[in-house]
Amino acid sequence: MSTPEHPYILPSEMAVFAEMAGKSYRKDNPTDQQNKAVFEPLMHKVNDWAAAVCDARPGFTGRPDRRWQNGWFVKSYLWPCCWQEGHSGRVFFVTGLYDGGLYTGLSYLRYDRSKLKALEQDKQNSFKERLEKAGCERVTIPAAELPGHSMESLQAWSLAYIDRWYWLYEELESMTHYSEDVDPDSVPLPLTRQPPPDIINSRIPGQRRFGDKNYDPAKDQEHKNTLGKTGEDLVLEMERSRLKGQGKGNLADQVCKQPDGYGYDILSFDESEKEIYIEVKSTRQSAETPFYMTAHEYAFAMEHSSQYKLYRLYATKQGNAPDAYYVYSAADLERLHREPLQFEISSNPGPGHSANTLPGDTAPSGT
Repeated sequence: MSTPEHPYILPSEMAVFAEMAGKSYRKDNPTDQQNKAVFEPLMHKVNDWAAAVCDARPGFTGRPDRRWQNGWFVKSYLWPCCWQEGHSGRVFFVTGLYDGGLYTGLSYLRYDRSKLKALEQDKQNSFKERLEKAGCERVTIPAAELPGHSMESLQAWSLAYIDRWYWLYEELESMTHYSEDVDPDSVPLPLTRQPPPDIINSRIPGQRRFGDKNYDPAKDQEHKNTLGKTGEDLVLEMERSRLKGQGKGNLADQVCKQPDGYGYDILSFDESEKEIYIEVKSTRQSAETPFYMTAHEYAFAMEHSSQYKLYRLYATKQGNAPDAYYVYSAADLERLHREPLQFEISSNPGPGHSANTLPGDTAPSGT
């Protein structure tokens, strides 16, 4: 087992690789043969580090980099990749070697590799812009700092990066399957109703990490205007079709979308012709994907609980347009965990609001 006193990768190994990177290699050159005795063990170490990261992350798989040379030249990088099993493999995390140091980063396939085709150029441009907008950059350990790193610390360092940017990885992965504009006509109607999932997975890491640019899940992951509008249009037509099928065409004509600020998206009617207020949350990912509500939306749900429904649209095949949904009542929402992601900062809480509770929460009794 490596320790900081006995680092996993030695600066001397990195120095040889950095010295030879991009230079020609000849089998009959004695110096090159000596360098090969450094390159190959170093390559195995980098691949073993990547494999350890995959092993520690449930459901991850990977692809080693087994070549330290490209033709007659020594490569200037090694980039083993890892990604979630069942995904395309065209978006991935890299735990590799470049520019005389180690790095971990989020990347995507720019060139054909084995059986995988590179992303189309327009998608590559979109991915580059998305990474820049999110402030997602690779992190590096210079060769001079390697004596302070064991295999275990390198593994933990890479896993921390993956935890931080996994939400963006999922977003880019889903973008490999669709164009940014979703045509509502491409989604089959009616949507298939399913029971709610047993578990909804949080994307918030167990330990907060701070940087120059922080992740705002509510803004970056769910509130996409095109997808949100598509989901609302689908539910609108589904509700109208339901009422017409019940012989309530007059009510079907009254089903309508609501302006922003109302606290819900669609006004409809139940079987007893009573008004119901529907909030629509849509994703191109699985049923277990979390969704985000504003404090205003949640407060409306609690205040109109008997007439409130939340329709969660999702894709049974991740990355496709939504083709299924489940329904939550206000009571269902109240039982679920809620994590505050934004705060209003003021000297006094607004009327009727505790400084330490969310709208709709009951202030804790006792101490």
